[in-house]
Amino acid sequence: MLLNLIFLLVATAHAVTLLFVLTSLVHSKAAGVREWKQANGIAVLGLVLVAARDLAPDILSIEVANGLLMITLGLIYAGFRRHLSLAVPSLPLVLGGVLALGGLVFFHYVFDSAALRILSVSIYHAAVSFAIVATIPTTSDPYLRYPFVFTRVAALVLGAANTLRGALFARRALCAAKRRARDLDRHRHLEPGVPSVRHAGISGADAGRGHDGERPGAARGRLRGRP
Repeated sequence: MLLNLIFLLVATAHAVTLLFVLTSLVHSKAAGVREWKQANGIAVLGLVLVAARDLAPDILSIEVANGLLMITLGLIYAGFRRHLSLAVPSLPLVLGGVLALGGLVFFHYVFDSAALRILSVSIYHAAVSFAIVATIPTTSDPYLRYPFVFTRVAALVLGAANTLRGALFARRALCAAKRRARDLDRHRHLEPGVPSVRHAGISGADAGRGHDGERPGAARGRLRGRP
């Protein structure tokens, strides 16, 4: 929960920062600004749906909200590519988003796992964030150095946060899978309707003895004159 809150705060700060930058470019005709404006509007809607997690239906607060945030990041990346007069790799961008959203749906309705849902989304966010870092060039121009460095650092922080988030939830999913495997293995050794000897607190060596350590029938044998 804390990690999700931190990620939400980072994403919100990223959107607010982008909003301040776009305010100065509202009348600009520069390439990429249109994509950044669209991304910021979509991000606001996505963050509202995420914040309504316990109020809105799951399909809105999970699938739609995360889909909007993935579109947001894709548009930001496309805006940077266009602003720098670079081609936008539309196919990998869309294919990655479809796979991430498909994983989100699968791990919600087919195999319910919140950890794997978060992992699916985190992989996409981290990949696009690092792609933005790789897109922004280094420059010696004093007018461009600060905005370029700021953008690279912001994208790097977002990518690192998503990588950490994905790794932690991947570990959580792995631990849950190991617990399920142990439980399944334990149940395989139990016969239906027969209480487990181990669970009853009686060892296998003493399973054939009574509570006082005697074998069944030993007391009856003594009454009949047998040892």
